Parts: sequence; structure tokens; C-alpha cells
Amino acid sequence: YFARLLEADKQYDEAVAQFDKALAMDKSHTEIYKDISDVYEKERDFPKAIEAYKNYLGGMKGDPDISDLFLYGRLNYYAATDSAYQPLYLAEADTIFAQVAAKVPDNYLGNFWRARVNSLRDPETTQGLAKPYYEAALSILEQKPDATKSVLVECNSYLGYYYFVKEDYNQSKQYWNKILEIDPENETATKALGGIK
Repeated sequence: YFARLLEADKQYDEAVAQFDKALAMDKSHTEIYKDISDVYEKERDFPKAIEAYKNYLGGMKGDPDISDLFLYGRLNYYAATDSAYQPLYLAEADTIFAQVAAKVPDNYLGNFWRARVNSLRDPETTQGLAKPYYEAALSILEQKPDATKSVLVECNSYLGYYYFVKEDYNQSKQYWNKILEIDPENETATKALGGIK
């Protein structure tokens, strides 16, 4: 509890030291590794956050639940955005999000985050690695009237840009127009449509 107070006060190094002391007293409380991972995530030290999270997952008696898998995948994604080891983190994140998508096929999150991972692998969108995952996420999201607007915009933006790069302008226009239906003030969609002859 002292460590959690230190963490709340943004005294991160001291918080980790206290969590380590708690673990030294009783190694059976592996949930403390999740607390340590949270501290490192706040400090944006993703490799250490991942290491602690692996210890947390390794100490579980049964299989991790979906939220635990999802959070572990997300840590790997964030590590990949700023790392020399990007391919390693992206591969791990993709594997984890594939598991999330398989375990809860009616939830968009697994496919959506796989799309983000594969978009990082293909930053120029020349290979379209993220395309099948954005499409899968979008097909789920479009069935939900309460879907988050920013997520819908991200999916449609990627697909609009993908078809623009492929010079399939009619298909591209469909996605940009979908964005304007969701967000009539969207500048990116307006500019994209203006740039397509």
C-alpha cells in the first residue's frame, strides 16, 4: 500500500522499490508484478513494463483472461512505437491480439489492434497489411449503434487511404464519405475527397 501511495504521488522509482520489497517478503503475490508494470508504463519504460507483466502472467494459476491478454498486447504495441526492437514487439503484439480476436470474435478490439500493429509494419500502406483487420473491425463496429466515432473514423481513414494508394478512387471515395457521415467537419476526409479527381 505504501508503494501504491508513492505511485499516486508520482514517486515511481520509490514505488518500484517498495513493490520489490513486498515481493521479497512473499513471492506468491504475483499480482504485484502487474502493479510494477503499471508504474513502468506510466514512466513509458515499456520494456520493463513488459518484463514485469510477463512475470504477472507467468504467476497465474489458470489461463489469463481477455483483459490481461489485451493489456499485454497493448504494452508490446506501445514498445514497438519507440524501439530498436520494433519487429520483436510487433510480432508479440500481433500474436496476442490474434488470440483476443479468436476468443471474443464479436468484439472489435482484437482486430482493431491487429490493424494498428500491421499499420506500423507497413507505414506507407504499400502492402496493405492492416487492411483485413481494419475491415474485420469495421464490420463489427458498423453493427453497433454506440460505436466510438474516433475508432470508426480511424478504420475508414485507413481503408480510404489504402484504396487511394491503389488508385481505386471510387472505392476510396466511399470510405471518405462514410467519415463525413460520422463527422461532417472532418478535414482529412474533406481534403482527401477534394484531391480525388
